[in-house]
Amino acid sequence: MKRFFVNLLAAVGDYLLFAVGGTILLLAASTVIGYLPYSDRPGPGWYDSKQTFSFGQVWYFVNWGAFLALYAYVVGLALFLGAWVLASLRSPRWLIAVLGGLAAGYVSFYLVAATGWYIAISPFPVYGAGILGLFFGGWLLPRHASAQPDDSRLRLRHRVGLYGPLAVMLIGVGQFLISRASDQRLEVVYVLWEQGTEPLSVKDFPAIGSSPSLGLTEKELAQLRELRLTGRLIVRGGSRHGEGQRSARAVIIMYRQLDSPVVLPQPDGTSLIHLQTADGWRMLPSDALTLKRTLELEIPPDNPETTFLWIDLAGSGRQGSDAFYWSRPNKGGKQ
Repeated sequence: MKRFFVNLLAAVGDYLLFAVGGTILLLAASTVIGYLPYSDRPGPGWYDSKQTFSFGQVWYFVNWGAFLALYAYVVGLALFLGAWVLASLRSPRWLIAVLGGLAAGYVSFYLVAATGWYIAISPFPVYGAGILGLFFGGWLLPRHASAQPDDSRLRLRHRVGLYGPLAVMLIGVGQFLISRASDQRLEVVYVLWEQGTEPLSVKDFPAIGSSPSLGLTEKELAQLRELRLTGRLIVRGGSRHGEGQRSARAVIIMYRQLDSPVVLPQPDGTSLIHLQTADGWRMLPSDALTLKRTLELEIPPDNPETTFLWIDLAGSGRQGSDAFYWSRPNKGGKQ
């Protein structure tokens, strides 16, 4: 009986290590070479590795892997029990390998596809998980099902596979509680600047349904007029992020499309303006309190007439949305 439970734990540990850990490794490795393996906007595809890879991104994959592991524990248990029954009936090892490989490959493919839906995963990690499952079921599973007493022990890799997801879950819970303490309700406003010689004027974004109209405050207008800005400001829309007790507001003012991605700091419980000028970006007020979390503007490869905005969240994730639409890409000028 002891050997049975040790073999069971070893099989589940190996399955978690290969199916879950292997899939996380595929996701992380793809970002190193510039491939974004998930997301619905801007969508999976080839980008600059500076945009796709970060340690925060890897931690995001690890957190998703812990969610995947909740189901993988059950799958690993079921696979071992099936193989153990075949071994108890003295089935040939090749038969256990074939059936185990097909079952583990299919279930792993299905499992990653089902849980990957939550992060809009691309096809290749799903196929990769199927191959990893096939490898586990065809090679390791028969060994665990028919292991002899001398082979019945938990190795380091088994412990990593078994306890790693649990540790990530505990860290994730702690991180969530800590991040909630530093979270804030951030409002981001997108404003188009139509340059001209007339005195500065503003066109608010109209109210839609139960949502109120969106515009600039008197304080924000005063800061802009101090710079002797002229022309018309048109509020194109906005978005809200976070659930903290504090409130913050960032106004992004642009007059033309980007030449390259731009990273801007988020306000820390205050209001600020990020203004695009011919000489670069200005922050108003210049001494506003900011966070390490950022607002990143970029041009989606599949839609060069759009400026897309990424917002870092208090946890390890990001949210994104279209911020500006342009009639045609503008390649001139300096950013």
